[in-house]
Amino acid sequence: MLEANNNNNTVILCSLTREARSPFVLKHTTSYYFIIIIIIIISCLLLHIHKLMNLSVLSTDTSSGVPDENTPFRIGSITKLFTSLQTLILRDTGKLPSLDDDIRKYYPEFSVQNPFRTERGITFRQLMSHMSGLPRDSPCKDIFVNGCSLSDFEIIRNIAGMRLMYPPGTQPAYSNLGFGLLGKVITRMAKASSWDELLTKMVVQPLGMTNTGNSFESKQDMAYGYYPDGSVAEFIDIGWDTSAGQSYSTTSDLAKLMALVFSSAKSSRDQVSLNK
Repeated sequence: MLEANNNNNTVILCSLTREARSPFVLKHTTSYYFIIIIIIIISCLLLHIHKLMNLSVLSTDTSSGVPDENTPFRIGSITKLFTSLQTLILRDTGKLPSLDDDIRKYYPEFSVQNPFRTERGITFRQLMSHMSGLPRDSPCKDIFVNGCSLSDFEIIRNIAGMRLMYPPGTQPAYSNLGFGLLGKVITRMAKASSWDELLTKMVVQPLGMTNTGNSFESKQDMAYGYYPDGSVAEFIDIGWDTSAGQSYSTTSDLAKLMALVFSSAKSSRDQVSLNK
């Protein structure tokens, strides 16, 4: 499935697209399927990005100075795939009895205004599939410009003053807030000190994804983004929304994750196992 190009020593992931409609993928939520497709497309683009534009990075191990399969990029909302995978692992290991459980069972301090006269709570499945009815972003002003330094208590208090956009389970509405909330719930359920720790223990270490994480302080070889005027974009710590879009990774590391997903598709078990 993974083919090496002898000319430039890069990993070609585009061939994975022919397996994207595997039974394993289709068994899970629609958003999960599309997130996987997005990973494949972005991974292919990253491998060939130097052909598309003159993009430089701060420092690389390559003599040409252009990104390769080992260059860390911020992967934005692909982070949500990690959060969904962690949730599935909690289900498969018995820590989460059902994806259809109300999240308030495990995170009782959560509340949001529901103007739709229904007592229906928000479930794990709805958070993973953007069917929760929650607004798009957390109550942190300009989070993707200034980051978010509010405490969990402050965020939860502010969410309590927000209104659902739709009754849960009725309409799709993309929600970074939903995945930020999901990360907090599963971190508590796993008794981890942070979502960072959960990502490391559940995904990064078992798969050997040595260039994947959330902290940019020690990543001197990280690829920079650029604004339209050519200025370098800063690395913003989005705080409470970390599990919705903070992570960085490389195409080489994402290939390890995708290899797991598609090898699992050949299994008869509806489970995700990282005990490789």
